Amino acid sequence: MAVMTVAGKLTSEASQNRAPASLLSSTPVSRRPADLLEVVILTESPLVGWGIRACLTGWKRLNLILCAPTPPELGHVIRAQPELVVLAVTQALPGLCRQLRAAQQRGQVGALACLTASGMSCEEHPGRLMIPQAAATPAAIRALLRRALAEAGHPEAAPPAVEDCLTEREREIGRLVATGFSSQEIGRLLYISPRTVEKHRANMMEKLEVANAAELSLALVTLLWDEMAGVIEWPPQPAFAPPAREVRLPVPRQQVA
Repeated sequence: MAVMTVAGKLTSEASQNRAPASLLSSTPVSRRPADLLEVVILTESPLVGWGIRACLTGWKRLNLILCAPTPPELGHVIRAQPELVVLAVTQALPGLCRQLRAAQQRGQVGALACLTASGMSCEEHPGRLMIPQAAATPAAIRALLRRALAEAGHPEAAPPAVEDCLTEREREIGRLVATGFSSQEIGRLLYISPRTVEKHRANMMEKLEVANAAELSLALVTLLWDEMAGVIEWPPQPAFAPPAREVRLPVPRQQVA
């Protein structure tokens, strides 16, 4: 899955592909510290699980636990009553999804978040909050889990968003970058030089921790989607399209019999 793009941040245990810890804390819910939130990551890939954990470095109020998506482990998950369950699997697991939905309706799971893999539809996932595989950059994962924690009633658990550090001008340029405009087109639209646009793009790539232009566009689509909806048409049109020219075809001469 795309969260493997953060592999450079993983621990040596993840790089050795060891199995993730599969046992939840035995501490009863009533005895759990009030300021500690249980977050369970269900995944069959240790590397993916540790990648998600690496994305959340610095989120001190979260007790992150990796579990395999199997029926026995799911039973432990539901009994622990976690505030958030993150599902990151590469194949559809309808039975597991139904159990998670039912547990959430009973109040045994606070919120559900999903990282959808290629070829999987939204109906195959239990949560309303999800991001596709291609957009699973570190910033996008943090934004997804921030929304999930807010839905679970714990918006204060997440530290300030990295994307909140974007200046107003960077957000303005970011909305155009996310819809496919080039630096030259953005410069003409905003009356700034393409070199200035490129400088803002570089600053956004550093703040959002992405490595290339494609990852930047995907991260911006995920983070600024609410600001883009209804503002910019999709698919994007050229900023200054040349006027259409009328083409006149030659009229064939009539042959004289």
